[in-house]
Amino acid sequence: MTYAQVAELTWPQLMHAMGIDPNAREDDSASRLAAAQDAIFDEIAACRRCLPIDLLRISVGDLMELVNGQGRSPAIGLLLASLKRYVEDRMGR
Repeated sequence: MTYAQVAELTWPQLMHAMGIDPNAREDDSASRLAAAQDAIFDEIAACRRCLPIDLLRISVGDLMELVNGQGRSPAIGLLLASLKRYVEDRMGR
């Protein structure tokens, strides 16, 4: 493409022409967030000397305290959804 042709493109058209996924930034953020959550759950499982699936048996209040002890304070719904994803990933689903 010439400079003149590229200059006429909209941002979405330019991103498409360059092969950039429109959700690239969101995907990157989501994967970084999941990795950070996984690290916290890994540390909790290691400290408790349990399998990832055993984290599902911890009461919500205790789980909140453990996560808060790691410097995080998520909403309960987000915490439980993240734990479910973590356990499913570790169990090979």
